[in-house]
Amino acid sequence: MKKIVSIVLLYCLCMPILAQQLDYSDSVNWYTKSFSPDKTKVDVFYLLPTCVTAWENEDGQTQYNADVRNLSHLEAWKLSCELAQGIFGEGTNFYLPYYRQTTFGAPDEGQRGDSIRAIAVNDVINSFDYYLTNYNQGRRFILAGFSQGALMLIHLLKHMDDATYNRMIAAYAIGGCVTSEDIMNKHVKLAQGEKDKGVVICFNTVADMKKETHTNLLFPKNIACINPINWTTGTKKAILKDKKTPIEPDDPNFPYGTAVVPAKKNKKVTVRINPRKKLLVVKGLSLERYHLDFMDDMFPLGYLHLQEPFFYAEHLKRNMKVRSAE
Repeated sequence: MKKIVSIVLLYCLCMPILAQQLDYSDSVNWYTKSFSPDKTKVDVFYLLPTCVTAWENEDGQTQYNADVRNLSHLEAWKLSCELAQGIFGEGTNFYLPYYRQTTFGAPDEGQRGDSIRAIAVNDVINSFDYYLTNYNQGRRFILAGFSQGALMLIHLLKHMDDATYNRMIAAYAIGGCVTSEDIMNKHVKLAQGEKDKGVVICFNTVADMKKETHTNLLFPKNIACINPINWTTGTKKAILKDKKTPIEPDDPNFPYGTAVVPAKKNKKVTVRINPRKKLLVVKGLSLERYHLDFMDDMFPLGYLHLQEPFFYAEHLKRNMKVRSAE
């Protein structure tokens, strides 16, 4: 009986939140305002990673979904918005909706966790449907997202109809997860090369730490991995930084290293796929500079999830142009 009461109570608590959909006709629910697009360009629909921690509302209740009207949450998203626009917004019509994403610290399992994620998924689907109806005007488009945003792309692929899917150039699910169950859906196809269309580009990155090299800590069920430098799914090494290229400065807005810095001067840094772990393994990095002690429980030394948008930015930009070519 107690279990039934708990379920009913949980349902009642979540009902008002789920019923109150965000109004995506209101421009405040969008980061970008490219509502008069260039018809000669392709669209990019981008979804943000997790940037907000669990918070308390005015009644002192802990909340595990971000609030798109909360100024501190908007500020927390700002850098990720700017980074995404710098990578995916160059030469495109760039659309980035705010959504009530799952926060850091949210329950992973059980009905509470499912309800929290459902709010985020519901927002993402609603924003995409609004974009299609009001902004897209039948143009080809790219889906893109990082981390939680990458996970949301899979929901969109399963949600869209065939006509919409046929206009999709590719889905860049950076630092995301595609499971064996996901690929049973006809719209979820893994990229095999540099030019294939209608596919999901997905990879996760760790550093080569020999016997201590990590498995996929965030997404152990992930089966997708393509090398975003040589665009193969094999084990051939690719050069992330050669010996002669100068070291770029870190982005000073981020508290961790963002530039590719070798452990030894004038040494190259390489990337290869570990086929068993389905991970990109980077060899030759100066590891400590990428580590944050206060996030060690989620991103331990050698786990390079946070660096992925920076390390592969130029490769992603070039590949978007290649895949977008008629």
